[in-house]
Amino acid sequence: MNILVATKRRYTGKDLLDHQYGRLFEIPEALADQGHRVTGLALSYRGQSEGLHQPRKVAWHAVSAFPFEPLGVLRYLRKFEHLIDAVRPDVVWASSDAWHAIAAEIVCRRRGVPLVIDLYDNYESFDLTRVPGIASRFRASCRAAAGLTVVGDALREKVVDEYRLGAKPVEVVGNAVDRSVFFPRSKDEARRSLRLPPDVRIIGTAGALDSSRGIDDLFGAFSALAGRHGDLHLAVAGRRDASATLHAHDRIWDLGVLSSSEMPSFWSALDVAVICNKDSAFGRYCYPQKFQEIVACETPFVAADVGEMSRICRNDRSFLYRLGSGDSLADRVDEVLSGRMRPASLRASDWRERATVVEVLMDRVCSSRRPGSPMSH
Repeated sequence: MNILVATKRRYTGKDLLDHQYGRLFEIPEALADQGHRVTGLALSYRGQSEGLHQPRKVAWHAVSAFPFEPLGVLRYLRKFEHLIDAVRPDVVWASSDAWHAIAAEIVCRRRGVPLVIDLYDNYESFDLTRVPGIASRFRASCRAAAGLTVVGDALREKVVDEYRLGAKPVEVVGNAVDRSVFFPRSKDEARRSLRLPPDVRIIGTAGALDSSRGIDDLFGAFSALAGRHGDLHLAVAGRRDASATLHAHDRIWDLGVLSSSEMPSFWSALDVAVICNKDSAFGRYCYPQKFQEIVACETPFVAADVGEMSRICRNDRSFLYRLGSGDSLADRVDEVLSGRMRPASLRASDWRERATVVEVLMDRVCSSRRPGSPMSH
């Protein structure tokens, strides 16, 4: 197949082209590895330079809609259409937010190209959908698409129940890892590389360290645990809001924002990894990328009892803590530190596995439009 991928350039705090990270980079690369011709369109809302980038197999066309106003939007739509005319894709896979779904549906409808929309989160929880009319237009774009890929079962249930999709195919494509990058490291070596103390126990987390993700639960739990265990330390890394600076303790290690290449060492350095979250429009439907990384590094974990993590751990809920309760989190961490093993059934998925699901859906969509197929009439 000839596939065009359309996405924003910066998502989940990473730059698609500079950091070469996450599903919107890895799945297109895996599809290219499987023999498909894949071209990328990466939109910047920040006025980054335009041009052609080819960090690996996929050639990415970087474009800008800055400033993000009517003229910038129209300029992007024109470039999108021109690229479709040049590439002549069999199918477009569009992701990253409600605007991309809407823009891709407009362009694909004009050019008669089948569209598959990818939801890596609940896009209705993003600030963009607070603009009047965007949420309803986004849902209409999902209904008009040939198919959807969504990050988890919880999100699939939401879109099937609420978006009135009819018989439209909706496939779950969870997050994954590159197993050549994420695998267990020596704990001692991992700690040396990050300058963490060697002969102590360390719990921690990485990612968005802000109150909207429930980070206060972790600081509350550590406050309780530090009093029980004189050798226990806390390590955190990632973007943060002001709440993350409110907690001072001589056994808290703030590593700032780590590079993607440092994350395997970070997870391997921990005795227990913590996945915080809240019962929110975001938390109920997200699939934490860090979970796959933690499992790939074989690090014990404790997670907030919400959304996809509740489903993943439904057969052993002893690894889940009660939302909003630092005491519950502290008790769960204590149990894991005491020797409770993570569920043996859990394994990290590879991006190639996820790309295969996308490939099958795209082939189904393209086949339905070929002359003679039942759905082509």
